Amino acid sequence: MKRNRINTNEIEIIQKVDEQIETLSDSDHRRLMSVIGSYYRQPLMSCEQMRSLGNQLHKSGIKIYAEASDAHRLYEKAGVTETDRQIHWMYYRGLRWDGHVSYNKMPENPRQDNKIFINYGSAHSNCRKIRYPKKCRKTAWKRFYKLFPKLKPEEK
Repeated sequence: MKRNRINTNEIEIIQKVDEQIETLSDSDHRRLMSVIGSYYRQPLMSCEQMRSLGNQLHKSGIKIYAEASDAHRLYEKAGVTETDRQIHWMYYRGLRWDGHVSYNKMPENPRQDNKIFINYGSAHSNCRKIRYPKKCRKTAWKRFYKLFPKLKPEEK
């Protein structure tokens, strides 16, 4: 699931910004990559305006804008321009998001055969088998034969 459709010009900009960021210390570089992977891109001007509001924001909002302005400070320390940092930030945020989408998916529970859809096996078996109902369940057999008419015994 790739969302990052970028052209060759943007690839060159990202590589140039990566080289500029390498001049930062290890802790600054780690901090910058952590922030741009965790938060959506915030323009520098809006970060300054929101930080000036101070107590009017919720604690999580204050944290987001404080960390975003910290990321802008680290970009400026590396000598990255405003347009280049926007492209770089959006690219790495997209990469991190694509990785998280696959990890956040919870495993699906096995479906049951007592409805109108076909379910092969269960979540714990390695092969695909049809699960037959118990012999004493008459309505379950009726539904089973609706799902699998080929398995219905021929009446004589």
